[in-house]
Amino acid sequence: MHNSSQTDAVGCRFSLYPMSDSYADVILSALKKTDTTKVQQQTDLLSTLYIGRQCHVVDCANAVFAHAWKGNVHMVGEFTFSKAEHSDAGASDAVFKTDDELCNAAAISLGNIPAYAKVSIYAFDIHDDAAPLRRILEIAEQHRLQPKSMPLLIMLKGSVNSLFAFLNDVLTYACSSIPFFVLQATVSVNSPTQVDWNQA
Repeated sequence: MHNSSQTDAVGCRFSLYPMSDSYADVILSALKKTDTTKVQQQTDLLSTLYIGRQCHVVDCANAVFAHAWKGNVHMVGEFTFSKAEHSDAGASDAVFKTDDELCNAAAISLGNIPAYAKVSIYAFDIHDDAAPLRRILEIAEQHRLQPKSMPLLIMLKGSVNSLFAFLNDVLTYACSSIPFFVLQATVSVNSPTQVDWNQA
């Protein structure tokens, strides 16, 4: 069993916006199909919260987005990550003591879907405000996401899976290096907007 530490406990609050008349069914079906055995889940009127070990929270966030994807439907997901305390949302200690085996490999195998994303990080109690942005750009380059730095955010282009793998690596960096942070990501698939990435 894995001995959890505070640095590996994260929360993710997200909302999905499929541009479909059956949006409610798309969202609820994706939530139901995602195996949340190893995270704490709370769904309310506007969003869903996952809390647990980082690897499982990112696994579930990736999976729920992949489950909600439909071939011809434009969809946007808004994801907000941060460190989590064991007491957050009444999360039980059990979700922080899970092993490393991920629960949603089958869903994530569907996630080689072209996507665009914008990412922002808000870091607190650090001396070099620009350091997190520099590190995120490096991580994005490592994942071949063609990062473009813009005011207040970074634009990315890649597959859904590569974007969530990038977010996982950013969280690993942030949890170990930043006392308190908020990481926000918007992921878009099947956008009707034509994008010239060289001019974006």
